[in-house]
Amino acid sequence: SIGPSAFEACFELVSVTFASGSQLASIEANAFRDCHQLASISLPASLTSIGQSAFEQCFRLASISLPASLTSIGQSAFEACFELASVTFACANSLSIHESAFNDCFGLYSIAILDTATYTGSDVSTTTLQCASVGTSCVSSVDECNAGGLFCDTADAVGGGADTCQLTQAGYYST
Repeated sequence: SIGPSAFEACFELVSVTFASGSQLASIEANAFRDCHQLASISLPASLTSIGQSAFEQCFRLASISLPASLTSIGQSAFEACFELASVTFACANSLSIHESAFNDCFGLYSIAILDTATYTGSDVSTTTLQCASVGTSCVSSVDECNAGGLFCDTADAVGGGADTCQLTQAGYYST
């Protein structure tokens, strides 16, 4: 694990990359808090928890991909990540997202929460998506995409593949 406050206030830290096959299980409270220049981090597939305020005030962090192994995102984990506009969830069995996890992330307009996740916050508007919805073929059923709050991207406008269900608005989380 990365311990509490391990890299807190490393103001010039720009990126973090883990070795291939990393067995990192947790990023604890305040681990990267106040790393104002942190713009990218690739989380390992083994990660199960992100602690309270772990990435709070990482102002330049624009996107993050969360692995399927993740089961918990702590309170205020990404609070005040002003440039955060995209969070990608891998399909997971269950995920608990705690209150204010994305508070003051001004680039996020809405969250498409996985149907297997629980979310205790009220800091952004939420929509529920079935985990398999995004990226599924819509060749035979355009209406199924539309009913789920998605659209059938026939021309591959968002880069997820032609004739697939995609999110309609930047800032949504995707699976």
